[in-house]
Amino acid sequence: MSTAHPHSANPPFPPAFTGAGQENAEQLFALADKIGAALSEASAQLQAAYNEAFQKLAQNTGGVSDGLTRAQQTVLGVITDPTSVNGQLEEAQDRAMVVSDGLTELGIEVSLAYLKALEDATLAVAKSQEQVAAASQIDLVKATATTGAELLRKVAQAGAGTLREMAG
Repeated sequence: MSTAHPHSANPPFPPAFTGAGQENAEQLFALADKIGAALSEASAQLQAAYNEAFQKLAQNTGGVSDGLTRAQQTVLGVITDPTSVNGQLEEAQDRAMVVSDGLTELGIEVSLAYLKALEDATLAVAKSQEQVAAASQIDLVKATATTGAELLRKVAQAGAGTLREMAG
């Protein structure tokens, strides 16, 4: 009996629950640990992508206080020279478009990172189902786990592929 796993040190099995049944249960506990680790890693990657996106966003909007000063100067400029409004409006529109484009790109980057993390987690679940099927001696469990794993894998890959194509 393995003691590397927290559940196997003091297994919650009745004394008569030994042999193949206990071994299968320990394998399931090990698989649950692997799935948990994969989900934790995917979550950490997603959080890192969010942090990076927010840092980029903060860098791109670092001139907000300057923008308020420019707005005040624009009002003063319009009062003194009403013909200057067109040029200033065009400049403001250009700045808004740059910020908008940056936000769109960041949104796509964050969405793709989330999509990858979700796809990785789903594929990890599919892999664990295949491992359950391989370890099981019961035909119904084997067939159900194999079919479920195949379905999960196909749906995850097709869905992620379609979304990646849409993102360009």
